[in-house]
Amino acid sequence: MAGRATQKKRHERRGRKGERERGKIKRKKEIWEDSKEGKRRKEAKEEERRKKREGKEKRS
Repeated sequence: MAGRATQKKRHERRGRKGERERGKIKRKKEIWEDSKEGKRRKEAKEEERRKKREGKEKRS
């Protein structure tokens, strides 16, 4: 059975690995958003949000 110190180290390693993975995903997302297609999709998504918001404001 693993001692508490070993278990603690294992959890710390796992946490650092998770941080690295999140960093990779974040960088990929930034690169994607900088691309032309990513910008078009982002603008379209913002346009949809604006339309929804305007529709809600008109109803109230």
